[in-house]
Amino acid sequence: LDKVGKVTIEGKPKTVSRDSTHAKLRIQTKVEVDMGKYQTFVRKLRPFMQKVSINKAECTFQGRRLPGLLKSPSDEDLFNRLAGEGRIVALLKDINQSATRIRYDMFRVPVSFDGAILDARQQMYRLNVALLDTNQNILMEAKHDLTTRNSLRKWILPLSHSDVDAISSFRFKLPTAWIVPFLYEPNAALFVVREVDVDVPLETLDQTSHYAVAIEDAGTDEQESSRSRSSGRRRGQR
Repeated sequence: LDKVGKVTIEGKPKTVSRDSTHAKLRIQTKVEVDMGKYQTFVRKLRPFMQKVSINKAECTFQGRRLPGLLKSPSDEDLFNRLAGEGRIVALLKDINQSATRIRYDMFRVPVSFDGAILDARQQMYRLNVALLDTNQNILMEAKHDLTTRNSLRKWILPLSHSDVDAISSFRFKLPTAWIVPFLYEPNAALFVVREVDVDVPLETLDQTSHYAVAIEDAGTDEQESSRSRSSGRRRGQR
């Protein structure tokens, strides 16, 4: 997401509270996909997927909830084409304007790709909000998690999705990882709006002339859990 996403500040920051030393600012941000960068990413990825895949099929889904209902081919036909060892990776091929009809290229890749897919699914991101003065000097920065267990968790870029049995009926199931330019599930949202609260010393606020925001890599779930365990051990030693 930090490579193909973009984030902007919507409107002006609002002061929601203030005391003798600090002010709490609320900054509204809009996170979306840079479609030009995303399409470049897909153009590079598709030949690689064609090279490493064991089997391939094209399919069409309809509906507003991801991944939608399989319309063609039949689930039995798709299962027969793709079933076997490995993981299914679905690469978006095209989508209508209302995001209710989506075509995918489906690739069955070897089991050896499971590690890379798992790492991508665990990837976390955060917003970095910076306050700057008239000389572009950074006065302070504030971090805000985008992918926490209690808020927006399932970013679907570039290879992420919950372990949903996306191609399923009462008879057939094929676990699938999705590559799509949607930022929220289960509905196909092309952007999300997040409010960030920042506590700012009044002295810093007086020097602030403008604001900037960026998306940052925040590591993976596993790394975060490791940091939490390490922090817990250090606290226990005090």
